[in-house]
Amino acid sequence: MSKEKRPALIITAQASRASEWVQSAWDHSDKWVPYAAPLIQTTSNQVYIADDEVKKADWIMFTSQTAVEVFFSTINTAVLQNYTGKWAVVGSKTKLALESHGVIPDFVPTLYSRKLLVTEFLETNNVPQRILFPRGNKANLDTIETLQLAGHKVNELVLYKTVEQDNSSQLNDIIQNHSATYLFFASPTAVTSFVRQAHKITIPTLHQLFFIPIGDTTAEALTAKELPVLFVPSNFTFLHALSELQQFLRS
Repeated sequence: MSKEKRPALIITAQASRASEWVQSAWDHSDKWVPYAAPLIQTTSNQVYIADDEVKKADWIMFTSQTAVEVFFSTINTAVLQNYTGKWAVVGSKTKLALESHGVIPDFVPTLYSRKLLVTEFLETNNVPQRILFPRGNKANLDTIETLQLAGHKVNELVLYKTVEQDNSSQLNDIIQNHSATYLFFASPTAVTSFVRQAHKITIPTLHQLFFIPIGDTTAEALTAKELPVLFVPSNFTFLHALSELQQFLRS
């Protein structure tokens, strides 16, 4: 059987996001064949959020869409009606997730970046604040530690857990059917999951395998595992990654 001439674009994010991004990839270009091959999945920890934790917060800060979704599925919405504090998000997609619940964020960094989130937040908030920080068990803790070092009181809510998902069989089938494969990673956990199951995947001779991270933190995870990074998108979003991959394929 002849191989598909177009390269495969494998999206390794959790199932709901991967399916959404596959459709975006199809809409963006016909120069690749996108696939959803989730290497992680998230589940709620069923954590109770006390009313006082919300009422006492000066800020509620989100660094992922998943944190927004789980927070609003867990919280007593009546409490939010009396919340007088502010909202901060890490980027445009998290902003849209928050707005879908009728909340307009008070702070969004100029670019989707956890580092910029902290840097720009501290530029305008030099008086100690009480920050409620919903997150997952695998969240990067640098943001929290930097805020704490600056004098802010951060109340962490570990609302969900991210676990690895073995999808080596599907990955193997896709790779066998293409002469080139672009693997897109949206988190360090997905990188770790790929490395753990890589021994089950057969890479054909002359097959070209490329690794694309969504941002600098995921790029660092790939580099730490000695996996070459094709590029890091200039703006850390999937759509920007698609645009830059399209430019790469034209070159």
